[in-house]
Amino acid sequence: FNRATSKFIQFKNDARNSHSLANNQVHAIGEDKFHNIWVGTENAGLSILHPETKSFDNYMHDELDNASIGSNSIYSFCRDTKGNMWVGSFTGGIDFLNADNKFEHYKHNSLSNSLSNNLVLSIYEDSKQNIWIGTDGGGLNLFDPETGSFTHYLHQEGNNNSIAGNYILNMHEDSEGNLLIGTWADGVTVYNKERNSYKQYKYDASNPGSLSGNNAWAITKDRDGNIWVGTYGGGLNLFNPATNSFTRYEYNSNDTTSVSSNKIQSLFEDTEGNLWVGTDGGGLNLFNKQTKTFTHYLQNNANNSIAGNNIRCVYEDENKNLWIATMNGLSCLDKNTSKFLNYSIDNGLPSNNIFGILEDKNKNLWISSSHGISRFDKASKTFKNFDAVYGLQGKEFKEQAYYKDHKGLMYFGGNNGFNVFNPAGIKQTTFEPPLLLTDFEIFNKKVPVAVN
Repeated sequence: FNRATSKFIQFKNDARNSHSLANNQVHAIGEDKFHNIWVGTENAGLSILHPETKSFDNYMHDELDNASIGSNSIYSFCRDTKGNMWVGSFTGGIDFLNADNKFEHYKHNSLSNSLSNNLVLSIYEDSKQNIWIGTDGGGLNLFDPETGSFTHYLHQEGNNNSIAGNYILNMHEDSEGNLLIGTWADGVTVYNKERNSYKQYKYDASNPGSLSGNNAWAITKDRDGNIWVGTYGGGLNLFNPATNSFTRYEYNSNDTTSVSSNKIQSLFEDTEGNLWVGTDGGGLNLFNKQTKTFTHYLQNNANNSIAGNNIRCVYEDENKNLWIATMNGLSCLDKNTSKFLNYSIDNGLPSNNIFGILEDKNKNLWISSSHGISRFDKASKTFKNFDAVYGLQGKEFKEQAYYKDHKGLMYFGGNNGFNVFNPAGIKQTTFEPPLLLTDFEIFNKKVPVAVN
């Protein structure tokens, strides 16, 4: 009802329009702090009206999504002083929606075009700005951020013109625009997006030029266009697409300049063209491409050594500092002195088990771990920690599941799907809750408070 004109606008369900009111039987109406109108319906869930467009977004209970609304019969709304919305339903209890949540969450649900599997292992954006999501058993997903939908690419048994396996550890694009897909136990698949063709590369004991192992944990392209593949158990490989062969770099106990471990977990080329190799148990390696030798950085009792020997991620910030994620905290390498500055839970991290590192335009680092995501202010050396209460997919994140896209949006994946957010939109809360005295006791006995 428009009080100025004394006229009514009616909103009804239209079966032909998915953005109409979900159901004509309405039990409750509320308003959020953004002036959107919340409408509770009978058996059709929640409808949120956007006054500018006069269109509705509709939300229903999904048995496969424990973050969906608890019931499809909504009976009441309440907006608290902080702007959070509380939703009361019939048989579904109370739902709470955090007004400060800026972390978008994508996960598998009952829709056929949702994420194929909630266990997200890897995230990558190609040169055509396609976002690829690799899962643990659900194959590869092509994500459309505009619609929130996913296209699935799955292994087809007996069909070599498909992905070799459904456990997608890593992805990287070569100079020809092909997507190289690293899998657990099934080697590397090269996917030509234009021709929709696949070529599989696997370990062959009879061929020394084959991939050294089928657990292709890390893939990267260096500035010369070379493709490097790190395997878990088979060491490092240099791929030659002209001959379809691999040159192997493996651990040799009799050679102190060989790679320190065959369990490769991360590969990174810095702005100077150095190739850094992170291992499981063998610390950090710097590979010299001219001499084909490796320099080792190992954790020891010295205060300035690397924090741990299990390396999950290597990242270079805008100031050319090298940051290393380990199972024993965060390390920063001074390349000039080869000394490390380390950060742990004693410095404010929620966990020493670090997975991914990204940097925003304000030079803050965003760090995923086994206890959420942290924002690190390098100037003040302070951490701000975020967990599931803020809208994260959960506590546990994954090693290769982090990426910053061409817009500056950050992606972090874990055991319950993945989050997308604009780091500039994650603000420190300024809300100060009111102090209320509800009772006064001395030695566990209530004492009346005088009026004056």
